[in-house]
Amino acid sequence: MKNVFPELTVVSLYYPNNWRLNVSDIVPEEDKRFNWFLCSKKYLDPETNLYVIEVAKGTKFYDESTGDNWVVPLDSSKDTEVTLLLLDSNAGLTRLSPSRVLKLAKSKGYSGIASLKKCDVKNQDRLIMCREAEFGFFDGVLKLSIKEGGCAIINYAKRNYKCIKSMIPTFPSPLEIDEALKEYPLSTVCKILYDDMVKYTGGDTVNS
Repeated sequence: MKNVFPELTVVSLYYPNNWRLNVSDIVPEEDKRFNWFLCSKKYLDPETNLYVIEVAKGTKFYDESTGDNWVVPLDSSKDTEVTLLLLDSNAGLTRLSPSRVLKLAKSKGYSGIASLKKCDVKNQDRLIMCREAEFGFFDGVLKLSIKEGGCAIINYAKRNYKCIKSMIPTFPSPLEIDEALKEYPLSTVCKILYDDMVKYTGGDTVNS
């Protein structure tokens, strides 16, 4: 979605992948796959007859290309909910040009678009981002978060640095991460840490 829809802020969902590890072999693999209901409500919009998702306020996202952290504001003054048009749930949308898709989403009052995609990491249980779906938001919908406190990437890196360092020797310690945050913006530190975390899972990173 990133290259096809440059007008959008394309982000990945912060996702509690640990539940996949906890359920182990209790449930079949297909039941461990991403479901829209984990972060939103999927329904058929009666006004447009199109499938959409209503994203919950407070849902956190990450821009893999920039390192920016985003959130659906809890204190949004908008009367409408944050609703995204689902590309692969509506027959015919995938055959439209990107410009026509965006024009349709805007004309119906949606906040952006979303779609499923193939997960490209071998060990997704180790990753805190969802690689099974992409979300694209129009400008002004999401709120940028620049505070390191509570940042899932920073917390995960500090908590699991020994495991990651065993595979990536250059991965920093918690102290080194804190020092880097004094010198560089949160987005820069997150981008570097996340790229190593994706390598740790056996996946590919998104180039800036």
